[in-house]
Amino acid sequence: MVPRTGYSGERGYELIMGSDIVIEVWQELLQRGQAFGLRPISFEGLEMVHIESGLMAYGAEAIEQNTPWEFDMDWTVSRNKEDFRGKQALFSRN
Repeated sequence: MVPRTGYSGERGYELIMGSDIVIEVWQELLQRGQAFGLRPISFEGLEMVHIESGLMAYGAEAIEQNTPWEFDMDWTVSRNKEDFRGKQALFSRN
């Protein structure tokens, strides 16, 4: 599977595959990507770009106990939507 992601704030993709082929795919990507300047980075490097973009990682900065208002993410929740799972709990906290 190749889902689109945006963890760093830039266009990105994740590759989801079986462990039996991951090393072969990794090596192939590095080899073919050399011509385009592709190079691996550490998770810490990706995390720095993520932080600079002002994004939060679920499970680290954003956890279930937080509301969208605590992270300037209120645009993700419609106060006008008739009903949705968790609406009462969410709006009782804000």
